[in-house]
Amino acid sequence: MKRTLLTVLATTLLGLPSLMLGQDNQRSDVLQTTERIRSEERRQGDVRRQLGGAARKIDRLLKDLDSNGLTKEGKGQVIGDMNTALVEVNTKRVPKVAQDLQNARLQINQAFPHLEEADLEIKAVIADLDELLKASETALIADVLLQQIRALIKRESFLRRETAKWGKVLFVNPDIAAADKPRVVRAQDEALLDLGQFTRLLEGAVEKASDETLARRFKGAAKALGERKPDMSLRSAAGAIRLEDSIAAVEHQDKAIEGLKEIERILASDEDQIATKEDVLEELKRILEEQVDLKEETEDAGKELKNASELQAEQLELQKDLEEAVAGEPPNESVENASDAMEEAAEAFGEGNQEAALPPQDTAISELQNAISQLEAEIAEAAEAASSDSFA
Repeated sequence: MKRTLLTVLATTLLGLPSLMLGQDNQRSDVLQTTERIRSEERRQGDVRRQLGGAARKIDRLLKDLDSNGLTKEGKGQVIGDMNTALVEVNTKRVPKVAQDLQNARLQINQAFPHLEEADLEIKAVIADLDELLKASETALIADVLLQQIRALIKRESFLRRETAKWGKVLFVNPDIAAADKPRVVRAQDEALLDLGQFTRLLEGAVEKASDETLARRFKGAAKALGERKPDMSLRSAAGAIRLEDSIAAVEHQDKAIEGLKEIERILASDEDQIATKEDVLEELKRILEEQVDLKEETEDAGKELKNASELQAEQLELQKDLEEAVAGEPPNESVENASDAMEEAAEAFGEGNQEAALPPQDTAISELQNAISQLEAEIAEAAEAASSDSFA
């Protein structure tokens, strides 16, 4: 929509015929005609009305986004910056073109210098609109890149857990695991395709970036992508799955996830931290859900705990996920308490003691709930502050 709008406006400005007559500075009879210049002068009034109407529509859009609490989701900051630049062009550059044309019309015998000024100003207006379009597109591409890399991290983290479960089935029931192998391989191959799409978009963003801050983030992410080589790790993981080596597959997946997270951190630098907190919140909710399921498994296992080693492995895995989820976040007492409780439960599993495992699992669940509530409050407060800053 924004591309179409700016293209139309630029085309309107380009509609002014070439006002320059060549190197010899001679004027033709056409350019000496007062009515011809007056017509082009009026055209700039049409341009101003179109730009003004576009700015008012964008302003209404921003107000609607704000009233519905959708400023962030609707890219309100990007749209607002675009509107500010649009108003700047409309209130300063376009009137200057009209003034130069008027001077040429009123001083027809000395029209050439004024027409030259108008021609240069129109080129500047078109350059401003082009730069505005590039800047808004680059900012939107940055958002798309962050969405893609975060979705890829989430997907690969889920696949890593599924691969670990599939590996356990390999030992217990090889026939079932063999039947499920094509699904796991296909999921890993699809993740590699998604990474390829992300890579192509990032490479294009590096070439097109006009904003210095965004260019630095794009180049840093591209450098990390080349150094960490998550694509090779994903290929190795798929190969290990085909060979039914789940341990190697999980190791390659862990390496890929680490690389993807580093890329995400680089792309997310200099932006507000709300999106990052939302990702942490989503992961905490997943961990809480799996901790509840694990407690139910523990209760169903009976006092003898024949599958104590499996339960211990799952508990330690959840503790590891929790530590990774909050890495880089400020210390949180509830999270630390939940982690300690998980470790205590894992030790009880190691001793084959069901009664000793259940209480710390209850503690872990309660502390995770507290951590989630605290983080939700932080996100709401940050979103409210960001909204107030945008329209102060």
